[in-house]
Amino acid sequence: MVRNVLIFCTATFAAVCLLCFWGMPTQALAASICPAGTTDGETFANEVKVLDTGFDPTVNPYTRPSGTASPSPKGSVHYDLKQAFNNAPQKVRDHLCALSGAFINPTGCPNGDVDKCQPFSGHLFSGNSSWGFRSWRGGHGEKGNTYVLISGGLWNTAGASAITFSQYQNALLTFYLNHSRPSGWPLPWPTIQSATPDTPWMTVLAALAHELGHVRWAVTNIPNGAGNNWDFDLLRNCPITGGTTDFFIGWDYDPQKADKQLAPSKRWRTFADCSDDESTGANKKCIEHAMSPLLEDFSNANINQLNPLLYKLYAPDNGLQQPWASLFGAQAPDEDFAEMYVLYALFANSFSGGSYLMNLPVTIPGSPTADVAQDLRSNRKTAVAKKLACLGGLP
Repeated sequence: MVRNVLIFCTATFAAVCLLCFWGMPTQALAASICPAGTTDGETFANEVKVLDTGFDPTVNPYTRPSGTASPSPKGSVHYDLKQAFNNAPQKVRDHLCALSGAFINPTGCPNGDVDKCQPFSGHLFSGNSSWGFRSWRGGHGEKGNTYVLISGGLWNTAGASAITFSQYQNALLTFYLNHSRPSGWPLPWPTIQSATPDTPWMTVLAALAHELGHVRWAVTNIPNGAGNNWDFDLLRNCPITGGTTDFFIGWDYDPQKADKQLAPSKRWRTFADCSDDESTGANKKCIEHAMSPLLEDFSNANINQLNPLLYKLYAPDNGLQQPWASLFGAQAPDEDFAEMYVLYALFANSFSGGSYLMNLPVTIPGSPTADVAQDLRSNRKTAVAKKLACLGGLP
């Protein structure tokens, strides 16, 4: 496996693997699936393909992902893709259109038909169910092309729309509660049971945006002419109205070692391995939070302290300005960027008109309800607002 050249990131959520690669910058204009400035979701949805079986972006020699089949233009999958695009902010639409390919993973769907997927059969968060990457190699203009894949498991009932946004977010929260505390979490568990709006298109937009966020991470932090070198200066000194902000304010990094401490180890990440690129051999370590709660707190705390720690991570401004979009985003700097990009995709319309995420309440037993979206609307998430402004201003 070539670890230092391919730009690839999965968002798989099983305990099998989660790989992330970033590499060479784009050297030429890459193919795109729709023109910049597109506002018609039909144009985008028509270009989304069902991934051909057997594709693995980590193998050498590399071949581009491909798919000839498309979801039925009269089916729910196509409709949800169209609505996700139509409800996305224009910047996110442009980023989606700039992709060289967008795919749906048919694993677990009968005969690979994404219009006939069945209730959760283990493929929503299993295997390489979703990823986003930028290629560095391959002939015929392939170098620099960008791709995303989302799971067909989002549509878990044949002919029906995707699962609701709260169902999707609750599945993510449950997974990362398990990951943060493998030895167990007190019952009843924290849950996400509702959202405003709570629609299938928001689920699909969030899934697309997370993988697209990994693509934008590579584009932003391996800029033109940088070769294989990371350059985090733009995000560390990100221009916003009235000055600049450090996107990585939540991470305890040394500015002199930012290119090592903010990057994943060896430019790739396996599941449950949060080690940074400063790590070597058996001496693996992970970058920590700059403020409480720390990642190690969730592993080391008394079980009765876990829910208060989780609330503290989501809490509105109260002395500590928590900078996290989600528990998922608090795992590593690259996931922080991807999850913040999701929040941007879901919330940015609040400034320009259109549908946007108004509420996503997290019920935490024994603690107040946490709601990052509500707190943003009420100006109670200062650090998160600055990070969203940073993303909105990136070229």
